[in-house]
This record gives sequence, C-alpha cells and structure tokens, in this order.
Amino acid sequence: MEFKLWRFIWTGIVGMLFMLPIAYATFYFFDLIALLTGGLIQNFFVLARAIGGPIIGFFISAFIGVFLICLIPVHWALINRPDNVMLMLALILPWIFCCSVMALLTSRNPKEGVFTSLAIGLGLFTIMAIFYFGLAIILAKFGGGAILDSVAMGFTGLPFFLLAVFLATMEGAGIGAVFAAFIGSLKYEPT
Repeated sequence: MEFKLWRFIWTGIVGMLFMLPIAYATFYFFDLIALLTGGLIQNFFVLARAIGGPIIGFFISAFIGVFLICLIPVHWALINRPDNVMLMLALILPWIFCCSVMALLTSRNPKEGVFTSLAIGLGLFTIMAIFYFGLAIILAKFGGGAILDSVAMGFTGLPFFLLAVFLATMEGAGIGAVFAAFIGSLKYEPT
C-alpha cells in the first residue's frame, strides 16, 4: 500500500470536523475550564449558551474546547496536576474517541490508522498556527505574538504558543494513534 496524500488530507479534515462535537462534549461534561482554573471559572458553557442561544453556544463551546484540547499538553497535566484524573480524561478521551472512530471509518490496516491520527493532529496544529499568526498580526500594535506566548506560558509553562500547541496536538495524536492502529489491525485482511 502506498501513501496517498489525498486520503491523508481528507481523513484529517473530516477528523477535525468530528473533533468539534467531541470537544463540546468534553467542554460540557467535564467542565474543562473549571478543571484548568481549579474551579475559579465554572459553567462557562452556560455563559456561551446565554450569549448566542443553543446553536451559537454549541459552536462557542466547541471551539473553546478544541482550543483548550490543542493548547494543553498531556505531559503538563501529568506533571502539574497528577491528582486530577478528570483533567486527564478531558484531555485524552477526545483524541482517543476521534482517532478511533475515524480509523474505524477509513483505515484498512494499522498504518492507515496511525496516518489518520497524524492527519488529525497535523491539521489541528496547522489551524492553530494560522490562528496564532492571524491574531499576532491583528494584535501587532499591542505586542502581537508576545501576548499569545504569555497566555501559553500561563496555561502550560511552555515558552511559546506554537510549541505548546505542537506538543499538545502531537501527544494527543500519538495517544489516538495507538487506538487507531489497533482498530486498523482488527480490520486488516492479509492478501
């Protein structure tokens, strides 16, 4: 089986779109902002729903959920919050579920399952990088990228926003790749 770029891109795009409802569920059921802030900010999804109704509230919560899942690396949660099991579940389960379902839909062997997970991770990193550079240009008068790097430093302790996003997406994609490869191996039919 040769590598097919169109399949890689397609599974990445569909997987990223599939991550939205999963991120909303994580954001809603685990109250991800309360877990990250230690309970300082709670029920943010209620505020999002109050601002724009149920449909707009869903998208606000889903995008914030994807943003936080792609910003907070798993190793940060293991080092800084080892006693917070719910935070670990909130960071790992979206990757496991999204990569597993996409592998179930698209992969025929373990290699394709791993590539599906990597496509989702690289796609989300690319979107977050575009977001970073776009917001840095908009905020250039006020410090630009330094503001976003400070946000990443405050959340994760990592010095650069893109480093935190790269680590979070690749760690998540790596965790999801294990489950996707397993599902791909279950679907494998030797010739």
